[in-house]
Amino acid sequence: MINSATQSILVNLKRLRKGRGIFNDRIAELAGPELRKLCGAVQYEPEAIFRRKLRHRTEELAARLPAEMRILALTALGIHEEATGALFEERIAWLTMRLGCSTRTARRRIDAALQRLAEEAAADLDGPALPVTGQDDGWYIESFDTVLRLDRGAPVAVETRRIVCTRDGLTEVVAATSLPRRNTIGRVTPRALDVDVQYGGALRLREHPSDSHFRHVVLLPRPLRAGDRHEYCLTVRVPGPTLFAPHYICVPLRRCDSFVVRVRFNAARIPRQVWRVVGAPPRVIDDRTVSEEMLLPDRFGEVYTEFHTLRQGLGYGVQWEP
Repeated sequence: MINSATQSILVNLKRLRKGRGIFNDRIAELAGPELRKLCGAVQYEPEAIFRRKLRHRTEELAARLPAEMRILALTALGIHEEATGALFEERIAWLTMRLGCSTRTARRRIDAALQRLAEEAAADLDGPALPVTGQDDGWYIESFDTVLRLDRGAPVAVETRRIVCTRDGLTEVVAATSLPRRNTIGRVTPRALDVDVQYGGALRLREHPSDSHFRHVVLLPRPLRAGDRHEYCLTVRVPGPTLFAPHYICVPLRRCDSFVVRVRFNAARIPRQVWRVVGAPPRVIDDRTVSEEMLLPDRFGEVYTEFHTLRQGLGYGVQWEP
């Protein structure tokens, strides 16, 4: 027997799959309150923005399902790239050809896949309290965009954060970076990470509380008031690739609505494989567990991916095998 939250989400998923799926009109109304909350929807936002949030959140939930169930769920909702924009009956026909089954069987498998998707959504909605920074310090991250260059010797990350102030009088924010070591001898010193503010503030304090963790306090140009938005950009340089573990992961410890990362590898030394990390516990990242969401670098060695409505304490980003 499924719980009430799962049942409510499942009912709305079945409404969403009709017609052209997530490309139907009135998408926010069809999604229902639970999915809107899960996507971080805000009142009166444009339909296109909510559709984008819903698509990315659904893809993240579906990534936890077995491969066939993931295809079934994404196709049913009109998200799968080979069935985007098609009517539901057309998507059913495509599935019967792909899976080699009857229409009746395809529908039954879709129902099972959507129930599993609803269970994952309900678990996120009703899960236990997540790690936080310990106090409400008056801001959260609306967007976090990174370009990581691995094609010019020492790694360089350009990190742009847009924050939203939630109380009057905010004068500084904290940017934390962890630099896991990879089979190195000796200790990483505070000089092992060079951080500079490109715009939007100035460094007030640099701290090095552990071997691999760095904390930087960024002084803002002016005090912010509740509701203000502010953008600042950091350049983070690592002294050499031997100190750099083969991943770039965001583990938010406060609200983070959007994370976008682009990695440019050396085109002459493309990794054996590259994959997305979606909502993974830190131990899974440390164990280098390969996900099924592979990324294929383009001819210039670049990969790109994005995440929305991140859960605090879980990891999102890109990992690779050198």
